[in-house]
Amino acid sequence: MSPTPSVAVIGAGITGLAAAYEASLAGAEVTVVERADRTGGRILTGTVGGIVVDAAADAALARVPWAVELLEELGLSDELVSPTTPAAYLWVDGALRRFPTGLVLGVPTDLDALAGSEVITAAGIERARLDLEADRDPSTGDESVGSLVRRRLGDEVFERLVGPLLSGVNAGDADVLGFEAELTARPEAVEGLTLTLNYAYTDPEFTDGVDQNQGVLNDVADDGLVNCSLGFALPEFPGQSCSTNPGENNNPPAFGSIDGNQIPRTAEHQLFADVDLRRPLTGDWEWFVGANLSYESSKFAQVHNLAETGDATI
Repeated sequence: MSPTPSVAVIGAGITGLAAAYEASLAGAEVTVVERADRTGGRILTGTVGGIVVDAAADAALARVPWAVELLEELGLSDELVSPTTPAAYLWVDGALRRFPTGLVLGVPTDLDALAGSEVITAAGIERARLDLEADRDPSTGDESVGSLVRRRLGDEVFERLVGPLLSGVNAGDADVLGFEAELTARPEAVEGLTLTLNYAYTDPEFTDGVDQNQGVLNDVADDGLVNCSLGFALPEFPGQSCSTNPGENNNPPAFGSIDGNQIPRTAEHQLFADVDLRRPLTGDWEWFVGANLSYESSKFAQVHNLAETGDATI
């Protein structure tokens, strides 16, 4: 008879507890190690104004069966609570609008249902319908979700559906392309030493946008008059020509285009490094010493990209 395997799980968060549970089902003798004074990790319940609230993840998708199946195995299915309302609503144009049906992460699959919701204007619906006739036009390089949805379905679909949904869930901006990486190391050669390195990259560039002041800044002649050579229409006078020969180009750049400018107050590179050394002192006491470095690349103060902050290192 083979001996019972022993398994040590480091961390009693939701992942560690799930791993320990699966290991115990497989017949292992499991020990869970947690430095905090409670289990659960980031899953936490707190009290605000005398009301019990969840301070972290508080739901699971019923259509993805694994979480529900696990709760049933643990005997917690009776404590599951479904949302009290079968539908969500959006506040659009001064009124509550029922969240449209037929969406996949905010992307519409039924434009007729979307039109009936009144979340998107008639012009926005017609713009979205153009995607059905457009060429496939695959991306040739890295592209943000915002750029892709705007290019295929228009600004309204992104700004009223896709953007708020993705940004709310992921705490980010779907118009911005970027990534973040973190490395933590604890060298065995030095007891109590922890090294942390974090790097984040953002491509903070406007792919489509207009600012009237930008047009004036770029297009004022020596006589102080706006020549409108950068475009054919002023934003507040869409029907009036702002170019002497607008027919020379079917798609001249918009007056005051900020395409290619960097998004204000958004750094392209961010770096954080930390060194932490801890040693036991006596009893429950310990001493520690640490140092950290934070770097942020230069960023602009406004959409015109005239005032720059310069690199910052702390």
